[in-house]
Amino acid sequence: MGTLTATAFHRGLRDALVAQEPGLFRWYSSDSYEAERRDRLGLELLRSSYRLSPETYERPYRLARDAAHNIGVDVPTVLYQLHQGEHANAGLWFARGEANVVVSGPLLESLDDAELTALFGHELAHHRLFTLEDGTFRVAAELIEASAAHAGAGGVFIETALRNRRWTEIFADRGAAIAAGGIAPAIACLVKVGTGLARVSATDYLDQAREVIARLAGKDANKGETHPENAVRAVALELWHARGESADDEIARLVEGVVTLETLDLVQQRELADHSRAVLDRVLAPAWMRTDATLAHARRFFPDYVWSEPAAREPPRAGPFTEYVAYVLLDFAVVDSSLGEVALARALTVAAELGARDAFTALARKELRATAAALSQLEERAPTLFERAAVHTELPA
Repeated sequence: MGTLTATAFHRGLRDALVAQEPGLFRWYSSDSYEAERRDRLGLELLRSSYRLSPETYERPYRLARDAAHNIGVDVPTVLYQLHQGEHANAGLWFARGEANVVVSGPLLESLDDAELTALFGHELAHHRLFTLEDGTFRVAAELIEASAAHAGAGGVFIETALRNRRWTEIFADRGAAIAAGGIAPAIACLVKVGTGLARVSATDYLDQAREVIARLAGKDANKGETHPENAVRAVALELWHARGESADDEIARLVEGVVTLETLDLVQQRELADHSRAVLDRVLAPAWMRTDATLAHARRFFPDYVWSEPAAREPPRAGPFTEYVAYVLLDFAVVDSSLGEVALARALTVAAELGARDAFTALARKELRATAAALSQLEERAPTLFERAAVHTELPA
């Protein structure tokens, strides 16, 4: 089983907000903001729920302490039962010095010890996330939720907030498994909360969840949802339990669905910008490609663009942005007519390095009216063309 560490998305969101909104990030990190938030939400909590005493509710408090110990939460836990909460659910009201878990419906009676420990582990994992790295992930969550609330019905902040909630649930599910000592109680708890059944089989539900995932292949099941659907959460937990953080790329495909340029969130926009710079650095690596025209075109992407030598590592793969990368490379193949066919050969070579060869050749055939045979021949002649271009560049003016 893996360890309870922040996901790549949580780190990416925090870093993006620190870079883009440093003033707001400092405000949401301030003691004055935290004091105001704690007073406001604390009163709301007391008005909407019944605070359970450790003496009267010994069992849930004991299991909550076990869960807190197992996932590394070392502040007091206080339990509440929501008034008029018929639907089974649970949530965390965060405060720096204590963990307040609010339960609704009959969960304290309907869950067995392992499942209730998993439930507390899930909610306390939210507290764990919000206290990691000096509370910066809590600040990021507060800031993006506030931004989304003022963003209307759509936009990048809405997309980012939704993605943050999904990944936070994935993180909290891992806390449930660690707290309970395995994924079976965590999945059983998930299903019981969702269905209201008194008895469920985690094994049966995992079989069903895998079938759902197989039949949803290529579909965007979680689009617009605050939580991944239960089948996705169950399979994601199974993958993480078996492979730890090495499964995160596969889990991301389940949780996030199809990535499109039109629905990028803040983190994805930042990743795409970094990826685009890397592609530009790659295609402009030969000195003969860095003409006034190509550098001017690069500055249309980034006004401050200055070529830097690509790091000695694997080239950035096109991934979900294959068509976008193909269009970028095509720009540099044709933007300077004085380069002639060598620029197209360079773009072809880089497309192959980035895993975008098929997309690029299809685009070149469509936009440049190039034949497949001509492009293949150009690829074969590319090394010779590059050598000639390099020699020509080194000649004195």
